[in-house]
Amino acid sequence: MVHLLVLRAGTHLLGIKPHFGVLMGSIVTATVFALALGLSWVLYEAVECPARRLLLRRRRATAPAHPEPQPQPATKD
Repeated sequence: MVHLLVLRAGTHLLGIKPHFGVLMGSIVTATVFALALGLSWVLYEAVECPARRLLLRRRRATAPAHPEPQPQPATKD
C-alpha cells in the first residue's frame, strides 16, 4: 500500500527519468526502500494491530444475574 505512494512522491520530487550514477542511484534506492519499509511498519502498528485486536477480541457471554431454576424430572414411587 505504501510503496506506490513513496515511489510516486519520489517521481514528483526527482522527475520521471532522473539520471544518477551507480553510487547515487544505489543511495536513492536504499532511501526509498527504507522509507517505504518504515511507513509500512507505522501503518501496521497504528492500524492493523488495533483493528485485529478489535475484530478478534472475545466477546464475553453475559450470564443472567438470577438463573432460572431447572425443572426437576418427576420420579415414580
